Amino acid sequence: MNKAVQDALKHLENKSSGLLTKEQVVTAARSPSNPLHKEFNWNVNEAAQERWLIRAEELIRDYKLVVQVHETTRRIKGFMRTGNGTGFLSIKYAKANHRKTAETVINSLLLDMNHALGTLINIRNKMEYLSSTNPYMAEALEKLEENVENITDIISLIERALKAPAPAGKKKAPNDRAVVTT
Repeated sequence: MNKAVQDALKHLENKSSGLLTKEQVVTAARSPSNPLHKEFNWNVNEAAQERWLIRAEELIRDYKLVVQVHETTRRIKGFMRTGNGTGFLSIKYAKANHRKTAETVINSLLLDMNHALGTLINIRNKMEYLSSTNPYMAEALEKLEENVENITDIISLIERALKAPAPAGKKKAPNDRAVVTT
């Protein structure tokens, strides 16, 4: 984000006593002289298409399957993002074609882990702010730091798995006894 955009957001923040809403940003951005203006697509048809694609992604991500393994039933995502981020792969397809989709699964897992790490880092930043005045928050922050380190280690292992040669012979997918329904 460039300095002019940051300054424009800071200006809105100051104007509203620290509370910033999406509506405020869009209203300010409508002015062609505002640095926020060029951050938006003002062509209504193109903007609508962009929004429809975002909504389509939300629908795909919200699609759930019911999976039963032994006595346990869980709702899981029905699709996972492909490694290159251009689409989503059906979990049912991935389970049926395990060998073909292992790299896609690993890439999707890597994307999820990096997202989780980013979320934990954001949480850590908020907790750091609160830990100076609350001893319980300081203790919680220490525990969170351990998780950030663990996730970083897990990401490194997943990246190594991506580079590892495929194992010889047919391997069964984990939880092969899982029953998947919609």
